[in-house]
Amino acid sequence: MTSLDGVAWESAALLSKAGRDLRDPKLSITPDDRLMLLGCSALRDGVPFPGEHQAVVSFSEDGSAWSEIEPALAPQLWLWRVTWHRGRGYGLSFSTTIDFPQHARLTLHATDDGLTYHSVVEDLGIPGCPSEASLRFDQDDTAYALVRRDSPKHTDALLGRSRPPYTQWQWHELDVHIGGPNLLQLPDGRWIGAGRVHADGKPYTTLGVLDMDQGRFEPRVRLVTSDDSSYPGLLWHDQRLWVSYYSGNGGKASIYLAQLTAEQFD
Repeated sequence: MTSLDGVAWESAALLSKAGRDLRDPKLSITPDDRLMLLGCSALRDGVPFPGEHQAVVSFSEDGSAWSEIEPALAPQLWLWRVTWHRGRGYGLSFSTTIDFPQHARLTLHATDDGLTYHSVVEDLGIPGCPSEASLRFDQDDTAYALVRRDSPKHTDALLGRSRPPYTQWQWHELDVHIGGPNLLQLPDGRWIGAGRVHADGKPYTTLGVLDMDQGRFEPRVRLVTSDDSSYPGLLWHDQRLWVSYYSGNGGKASIYLAQLTAEQFD
């Protein structure tokens, strides 16, 4: 979908694959100025979770005409988000094998074209069933990762930090479970984390300040929610933080767009 003002939206393209559930799409801009759509192709009909999952990509020069959907990794590796830094894309995948989530592992991948990937770290060795994970980079090339975990013994999210070549990581356990994690640095240098956080017995799409040195998450903003809410997309544009997210009620989900100011995180 496209919009000139963030208020009026219209459909630009429809991507589909016969017999597959295409889900959790993320947009990024490749070094050669193409739009890249990363998602997951899941086999659902009559197959219990986890079933078969396949990371897939498609590319476009104008947002309307898209290339054929192609696999990006081997089956059962769910690549959650790709972030481009200095001409290379990086992303974290989690395994969705038949014993998921008991034996999930997190792998760091790199790509030069968005289609072919190689492993930087095959297994980051994170306990507690790591899954959805987002990467971002600071101006000094430091990489940060925000990771969801779902083990009964390890429900707190992890905040990771690494320096090039990103093979060694330091991890802080945050005192909160975050579903659909995302993070972004504001122009003033502060880091914002976002995702599904439970409070008062309800799930909220929550945004807060991340202390990268101390490994803390301080909630600041709860967005409109109902039965469930999460998977925020984050973009700093026109002096505001734009946040896309979903909220579902009674089996019906809607997509929302919020605009926040930097002052709301003071």
